[in-house]
Amino acid sequence: MFFSVWRMAVIAIASVSVSALGFDFGAADALYAQREQGSAKIAQARAAYATGLTNLNGAEKIYAVEQLARLDYYEGLILGDQGDKETRKSIYNRCLDTVESNISPAKVGPTPQYYYWKASCLALWGNANGVSASLGRIPELLRLINDGLSTDSRYEGGGLNRLASAVYLKIPEIFGGGVDKSFEFNTRALSSQSFPGSQDPATATGDYFYNVYEHRALALAKKGRKAEAIAVLKEAIERIDGGDLPVGREPETRLHKRDLVAALASLQSL
Repeated sequence: MFFSVWRMAVIAIASVSVSALGFDFGAADALYAQREQGSAKIAQARAAYATGLTNLNGAEKIYAVEQLARLDYYEGLILGDQGDKETRKSIYNRCLDTVESNISPAKVGPTPQYYYWKASCLALWGNANGVSASLGRIPELLRLINDGLSTDSRYEGGGLNRLASAVYLKIPEIFGGGVDKSFEFNTRALSSQSFPGSQDPATATGDYFYNVYEHRALALAKKGRKAEAIAVLKEAIERIDGGDLPVGREPETRLHKRDLVAALASLQSL
């Protein structure tokens, strides 16, 4: 019942710019749409959503937190894996705090938004911190993924399956890591339907979250299937170049293309 009510509320938020509590989502969303213009716009969008956290409740609060988490994800994505370690850790710690302090299950009930964004930001924090230095938090990360998959795995186009695919490629075998498990999660993510209330359902399916192809290619390469891995990357890059972009996630997709190109170059050099 909670999820059906939440989905109806998300659709309502998408069509109404000012909330029942007077918060101007339209202004915040307009700033969010300009995030590709640089750090100033990102900061303005973050400030706009953050002003509503104190008074917003329910689906509106969840939406504001989602947008804040998306901004943190985007800011970290701009820096990339080679970006300043401490800056990236700070971004993801902020994300973890925002999610936990506002939409934890104790506050709003179990939601895929909570589990996906907390798990994503924790995984990205661990990537910045280094896997060996973050071993103590791997059980926490896996619990978040598993608990989240029991809510609605369609959120963010199979987001938790996509995240699991990346995580199981990196973590040690003692924690269950392995290429076969990664590939299995990746296949589930790719076939995911769109989450109810998505901005554009046609491009919110798993095959439109282009970082899924990087994980798939890496898994294929580890399986000794280099030619298939290269083909996966080339096809994804060609789709992006051809304009087959997800509505509302164009900036992130352009950065994912950067990473796909880098992965392709790395594989071709082997």
